Amino acid sequence: MESVIRTCMVKDRATLLALFIILFIGVSVYTAIPLEQNPDVEIPTLSVYVGLYGISPEDSARLLVKPLTNKFRSVEGLKKIKASAVENGAYIVLEFVSGYDIPTASNDVRAKVDESMSELPEDVDRPIVQEINVSLFPILNISLSGLDERSLINIASDLQDLIENSPNVLEAKISGERENSLEIIIDPKILYTYSLNIEDLKNSIIQNNLLITAGNFLDKGYTVKIPGNIITISDIEKIPIRSSSHEVLTFGDIATIKRSYKDATSIAKINNDRSMVIEVSKRSGKNMIDTIEEVREIVDEYRKNALPTLKVDYFFDQSQVVKDTLLDLENNILFAILLVMMILMKFINIRSASLVAISIPGSFLFGLITVYLLGYTLNIVVLFSLIMAVGMLVDASIVVIEAADRFMISGLSARESYLRASLFAYKPIISSTLTTLAVFMPLLFWPGVAGEFMKYLPITLIATLSGSLLMSLIFAPTIGAIIGKPSTTDPKKIIQSKAIIEGNVNELNNFYNGYKCLLEKILKRPKLFVVSIFGLLFLCIFLYSILGKGVEFFPKVEPDVAVVTVRSQGNYSLYQKDEMISRLSQLILDNDVGKNELQVVYHRSGGHVDLSNFTDDIIGNIQIEFANWKTRRKATTILSEIRQILSQEKGVVVEVQEESGGPSSGKPIQLVLFADSPENFHHVVDVSSSVVEYMSTLEGLINVSDSRSTPEIQWSVEVDKPLASIYDVKLSDISNHIQLLTSGLIISQFNPDYSKEEVDIVLRYPEKERLMKAFNTLQVNTNQGQVSIDKFVTIKPDFKVKQVNEFDTKQIIIITADIAPGYLTNNKILEIKDWIYNNDEWSNLVSFYFAGESEDQEEAQSFLSGAFLSAIMLVIFILVSQFNSFLQTIIIISSIFLSVTGVMLGLLITDQAFGIVMCGVGNIILSGTVVNSNILLIEQYNSFIQNQKSVVEAAILASITRLKAILLTSMTTVLGLTPMAIGLNIDFVNFEITYGAPSTQYWKQLATTVAGGLTFCTILTLFLTPSLLVIFFDRKRNNRVVDNKKA
Repeated sequence: MESVIRTCMVKDRATLLALFIILFIGVSVYTAIPLEQNPDVEIPTLSVYVGLYGISPEDSARLLVKPLTNKFRSVEGLKKIKASAVENGAYIVLEFVSGYDIPTASNDVRAKVDESMSELPEDVDRPIVQEINVSLFPILNISLSGLDERSLINIASDLQDLIENSPNVLEAKISGERENSLEIIIDPKILYTYSLNIEDLKNSIIQNNLLITAGNFLDKGYTVKIPGNIITISDIEKIPIRSSSHEVLTFGDIATIKRSYKDATSIAKINNDRSMVIEVSKRSGKNMIDTIEEVREIVDEYRKNALPTLKVDYFFDQSQVVKDTLLDLENNILFAILLVMMILMKFINIRSASLVAISIPGSFLFGLITVYLLGYTLNIVVLFSLIMAVGMLVDASIVVIEAADRFMISGLSARESYLRASLFAYKPIISSTLTTLAVFMPLLFWPGVAGEFMKYLPITLIATLSGSLLMSLIFAPTIGAIIGKPSTTDPKKIIQSKAIIEGNVNELNNFYNGYKCLLEKILKRPKLFVVSIFGLLFLCIFLYSILGKGVEFFPKVEPDVAVVTVRSQGNYSLYQKDEMISRLSQLILDNDVGKNELQVVYHRSGGHVDLSNFTDDIIGNIQIEFANWKTRRKATTILSEIRQILSQEKGVVVEVQEESGGPSSGKPIQLVLFADSPENFHHVVDVSSSVVEYMSTLEGLINVSDSRSTPEIQWSVEVDKPLASIYDVKLSDISNHIQLLTSGLIISQFNPDYSKEEVDIVLRYPEKERLMKAFNTLQVNTNQGQVSIDKFVTIKPDFKVKQVNEFDTKQIIIITADIAPGYLTNNKILEIKDWIYNNDEWSNLVSFYFAGESEDQEEAQSFLSGAFLSAIMLVIFILVSQFNSFLQTIIIISSIFLSVTGVMLGLLITDQAFGIVMCGVGNIILSGTVVNSNILLIEQYNSFIQNQKSVVEAAILASITRLKAILLTSMTTVLGLTPMAIGLNIDFVNFEITYGAPSTQYWKQLATTVAGGLTFCTILTLFLTPSLLVIFFDRKRNNRVVDNKKA
């Protein structure tokens, strides 16, 4: 390393050229790297949907879920299977072990789907397998309104094609769209008059909707085909049904054939206006801001040629959120740099401070180049990592430049001073940098969604701090050798500087003298001081256990979006559901909250399956987009008012839930109940009632819901099969007639010019005949003529099962709840567990566990505990390798555990909870940073010991010599994190000061942990470390002297 440093300083022009190349490439990367708010997180989950029109939940569980899950269980890497059998299909969620390759899993699951097709019902739709990725979520919603439904559908389809042609766009999904269908409307009286059989009608369409190739002529080679495909409505009208020698009966004679749409399954409205919504998702790794700007340009260009009454609105636009968040974090970086520069200029001259300042952009750009080459984006985690690095990356440069300044003051030239400073400091700098980098290594292997979210932190810090090593040992000294000058020419200060170098304590200034006197007093009774520090540690832990805010998984962040989930029990049609949801939306819009503090109220009625909670009584939801956080009250206050507004609506249960800012999804409390065998499931049902009742009354819980089937009615059709056989009536005949009365009978498909997809041909009765009372008047053709269907069919009301939920093939009931403002999830879970364990009525046949946030918290806590121990072991190995002393290593490592005192004090002072993720990561980072000052001090101590100084004298001289460097490195790191720790942000563009921005709320716990722990550890380094050196080595040295005298 010495030869490298010498060569780089001799070849200074080549070294400066290398620096210029790094800076140029870094700036180019900064302008090209994709921007987004949250990192691309690959969730180790696949969803499978299988549809079968008309199937009941019970049959879905038996015929769809069971054969598929039996196949899926053999897929490698599978961790959990959750399934929900519903009407018309089933949803299956496959969760894989953390770190498993999801594309491989997806291929394996699709292979299992292929294997299971022979075991599924004949008419089943092919199962759809989808990966779940944060980048697949919509980044922009486009609302279309102001025209009739068919025009809106056509416009939405055109825009969908134009938007998806963009290379940045993954998908433009149309919400509120109804699929095309072709309806053959036939009056039941016509059927009876002509004695038509439904199967004959169906076969007539199928047999005349074929493309038949008739081969080639041998002599000419021409191909012969018989066109038989249905293309237009007139093609259907001409299809014969029955013929005689005198006439032909066609579909045009007996039916009305028209273009239509499938019955709506959901209704979308923006601010209570019926709309068509296009949800745009970007491709992974593409720039979010550029993508949204391009999509807006496409839509605006299309509008120029559209009807003037077309209304286009944009909402849930993520680009503005990303811009605001990135601007906040960039301002925090700039503010942190200014604070660091102010401190440096206070203690060293402007020229030297400028050399340190060069390390900041150089290291930043080196880190960004690495992030870009790895294919990552510039997101909030990367930007916060740069904020954290501001103070850390200048530490090494401060040590070198501060030492070089002392050498210049003592009379050496700039080139010689910087060379000697680099050669003198490179060992402790490399060692301290390695210890810092070592603690980040375990974080690279963090499993799960939380790990995927946080992995950008260690990657960015490792890259940036590696760059700072080059800046401090190569580039900064090379520049300093050219432009460096001593910080003072004052003879008095020169004498003091020489005194520090030479260890002459009699020539120190007041500051150094004050520190020396205090340290000497402590070293007279070092054991008492050490015991006091440990006592303070236990006191802080005790105080936090009593006065602290407890433990939470992930910090709460001010949301931009909230969701109002509406539940109701009853047999409601889609339009009845929409009427209820519309009333609730209007209540919000008419209130001052809706007028002044909300941007958009977007609701969807019907078509909801809650895969996270398995709740089956959701009739719709209302998504709310808040106004900018600077111009409104806090979301908790607004949502509390919305709850109060909506509570006046009778017959519905309203759950108001803010957007989750962390890696967990769904409600924070998810209690899963299950039995070991299906025979014991009734015990689960019985127990769940008391659990729901208890949780509904537990203070701090809101929006309690469960997955038990809600009491609804369905009509069961019972067929007397022996009697029906006498009339030669098959079950399929009865089913066909009933479908004509309900949603229609699909008899074939065709590909018209006006549709991009295949269109169903549906046979059904006129709308006025599609009423429940018409059931008893249905007639069917038999071998004895027209007979009323009630001759052998009985219809009666029955209990309707809306969903059948399973977990790992066991039927489950899941009970969920949100946490009220001011309460912590962990505390409520402990209360629920305590109630369960002390509940005498709890059946031993019922098992339970907590999923969701609790499960994620346990996994994160387990990993971070292991990562913390791994980090300490790596640090110990590096320290033992450097100092070849276990005692000195123990002294340095003790500061890691004692830093907990500063962490607890910081959390108490700022009134924050201990975050498993953020505070856990903060403690791991501390384990690598707090040792750096100790490394510098003990390295200097060993140098004085080698010069035959006594232990006490060496400890005092080492502490005085390294005092300035230790204070500067600690202060720069702490001040770099202070704006984030207190939530302060200064907008240097708009000259605005804000407090509590959402971008700072993510990282406040982590910043407080590192800043608090490092502040306390600075005191430990300056006073505790010398005390421990005296305790451990003074007696050892004295014993060695005594032994030598005896010898």
